[in-house]
Amino acid sequence: MDATESEAAGTHPSTVTNEALLNMPNVHRLILGYIATRSPEYCQLRDLRQQGWENPAGDDFFKHQRQQADNPTQTRARKFYKMTIDIGRTLDNRTNAFDVLQTSKEPLALDMGMAPGGFSTTILGKYPEARVRAITLPDTDGGHAIQLRHKNLKLELRDINTLAGDLGLNTIPETRHEARSLTTEKLFAREAYDVAICGGQITRNQQREQWREQRESRRLQLAQLVIAMEHLKNTGTLIAVLHKPESLDTAEILHIFSSFSDIMLFKPDKAHARRSSFYMVAKNVQPHSLAAVEAVETWKEEWRVATLGSDDEYAISTHRTVEETQRMLEQYGEELVALGRPIWAIQARALKEAPFIRSTGLGRRYVSRVPERGEVDAL
Repeated sequence: MDATESEAAGTHPSTVTNEALLNMPNVHRLILGYIATRSPEYCQLRDLRQQGWENPAGDDFFKHQRQQADNPTQTRARKFYKMTIDIGRTLDNRTNAFDVLQTSKEPLALDMGMAPGGFSTTILGKYPEARVRAITLPDTDGGHAIQLRHKNLKLELRDINTLAGDLGLNTIPETRHEARSLTTEKLFAREAYDVAICGGQITRNQQREQWREQRESRRLQLAQLVIAMEHLKNTGTLIAVLHKPESLDTAEILHIFSSFSDIMLFKPDKAHARRSSFYMVAKNVQPHSLAAVEAVETWKEEWRVATLGSDDEYAISTHRTVEETQRMLEQYGEELVALGRPIWAIQARALKEAPFIRSTGLGRRYVSRVPERGEVDAL
């Protein structure tokens, strides 16, 4: 599992001060303003991100971390593996995410983005009779080294974002340059899983064609959600790595899953605490419900456009109006804030203790003030 540079640092300028809201599209101003008036945890995190963004020491700190992650020694690779096991076990202890395997007649799990193997290790350690199908990027193509070998593990080294056939595409014009990297052959048959993990993140070390760069992260997220939902048993559990509850894309995903599952959010207190990443645990998923089926069809189409569409087509497919965003906040805003508060608080505490913040004394003397609703509305 990896993160982009801004996600690792947690200091992207698009989520910082109230002043920055003035230069954002209206939909982003709307959602961030809504959250800022209701969550002091988010306000503190927002300001700490800004401090980190403005401090050159923060760039140096995360540059060093990226260099170590991109060029891991064998010792570091094993340490990373143990860290992912700890994350998997803690997630399960706090959310009971893998309990559904205990009552299954044929316990099956799908682990996408599996390397180095911490979650699969957690599952197979707790449920020795379970079988895990894992798909992950080969380390020769920029993926993490795989640390797990098990008789009940079926491992496939594939780039999930090339599985066009499993994402609804039967043909790809040979005249398109994308055709060279995509396959219309389906990897998945009719198998169904009790647990599906969407843990794949883009890596800096993977060599990709230029056309993939700008849309790759969103494509990979959509691909995993589609595959997971189309191969999840009724009342199964889906686990997905997401970033920033305040992001419109993330808020939409949480809103959608809340309509056909029971969702919880989990963020480790230590590992990756400074990053914006967290886990959505959706239990009792109803993959055949109308809302779920409609969501999957929408995600398939967005993946198709992100893969084969022009810039204009992609912009249209990802565009959200102020009215749509306002409606989402009216329906789901309070729940979104309630879910996000612990996530923002954990990241804020971690950033507050980061050396590039602590050295300035800013973290120690930070005092958060939640803006009045009229102030944000006036932006």
